[in-house]
Amino acid sequence: MNDVSAERIYGELKLLLDADRRYGIPFAQYRGLEILKETGILKIILPEIAEGEGIARRADFHNHDVLEHSLRCAAYADPSVRLAALLHDVGKPYCFKKTGKFTGHDAEGAVIAEKICERLKVPKKQTAEITRLVALHMYDLRCDAGENKVRKFIVRNADILDKLLLLKQADYSACKDDLGDAPCAVKWRGIFQKMKEEGAPTSLKELNIRGDDVKRAGVPDRKISEALETLLYDCALNPRLNDKKTLTARLEKQVAEGKFI
Repeated sequence: MNDVSAERIYGELKLLLDADRRYGIPFAQYRGLEILKETGILKIILPEIAEGEGIARRADFHNHDVLEHSLRCAAYADPSVRLAALLHDVGKPYCFKKTGKFTGHDAEGAVIAEKICERLKVPKKQTAEITRLVALHMYDLRCDAGENKVRKFIVRNADILDKLLLLKQADYSACKDDLGDAPCAVKWRGIFQKMKEEGAPTSLKELNIRGDDVKRAGVPDRKISEALETLLYDCALNPRLNDKKTLTARLEKQVAEGKFI
């Protein structure tokens, strides 16, 4: 396949991942991925994914090896995140060969996924999004992160939260072919709904203070972004703080304490 362009390979892969919707055949995308595996083409176009074949995982949590789990994750995923779903565990074969464990596969996987996307000429914006999704897909997997940590995480990743939840659901379903709600997704949606009901800001535009106000409070220009981000996190945890007078007083106190030197 050396004479086939990367753009053509990516184009065909996109069509395959959308096959169920194109042809009206449930899970046609999964069958297409199976064919790539059976014919050996997967090893040529996505060798990093194919290396997961035969790498077993804990039977109490998983029914499938790393490769099969990845294929099923793409099968169960919403169309908007299928490529990310296919690549989400791409770091596992690398980590397993290196250490015999999967620890750190999310971070390693993000690096590998970015290289794959660049190789396939995936648009830069989509590449950046996929890389982030792969890097973040393990966060709070066991639902042990406290609510305040999840609130801050939601604020940091509000722009891709919906897609990250879709990926987590697909990942959960692919472990044991369980179509029930992923516990982590349920938890996060509950916290996000609570934040909305409380009026908690999730972006700087929802914060009731602006850069000029921060500057007037005595924060140096180089620290304005940091100060705004700090206030955003504070308000995400305690939405009642999101008042211009309250935030200004809070800033002035922090400046007096030397926080933004």
